[in-house]
Amino acid sequence: MIWRDTPETGTSRERLADQLLEDVPALCGNPDLAFHPPLNEAAQGVALYLDQLEVIPESMNLRHSRELLAGALEAAGETTLARRLRLFGNRIIYPALWTACGHETVWVLDLRHLITPSDAGMEMILFERIRIVLATFSDVWDATSGQGFLGLKGLAITSSLLLGATTLPRKRQALSSEIRGLCTRHLSHFQIQRGWQTMPALLTLLS
Repeated sequence: MIWRDTPETGTSRERLADQLLEDVPALCGNPDLAFHPPLNEAAQGVALYLDQLEVIPESMNLRHSRELLAGALEAAGETTLARRLRLFGNRIIYPALWTACGHETVWVLDLRHLITPSDAGMEMILFERIRIVLATFSDVWDATSGQGFLGLKGLAITSSLLLGATTLPRKRQALSSEIRGLCTRHLSHFQIQRGWQTMPALLTLLS
């Protein structure tokens, strides 16, 4: 066991909390989250726990700490923020930059993470999960009043997994088109709900 006196422990705890608070807004695409009081309180609690385990900031497992933070937020009644943290932490949603899109961030939704083998043939389960995911992180476009991109990754693979490999290609293509249409309708709804001037463009990613 590494001995540390009280002042050093406090400093380490503060650094752990700072790292958590720096990581989450960057991960979730909303800098204002750094000033959200429940997030600050949860970060302090998780930092205290990690500090008691003698974790140092340089060795902190970000994936594990994000899950601890999500659990603390959930316990505090911040279920939407906890869900958001898990979505971003598990790479279901993540930002990307491509030259073809200029300086705009492409928020990638990896559809493959939203289904399991047991979901085969149950498209409505996927549709509901897409709705929840989009509602959870739609504020990433608030700063640009809706300008930007949503990239759908794994669309063809997801359609095949839901319908089965033996399904006719035209049926898989029809489901892919239905998923795209669903996302477009949700984005249109958010444009009205959130007062955006425009709506994020929808991209189908091939990789």
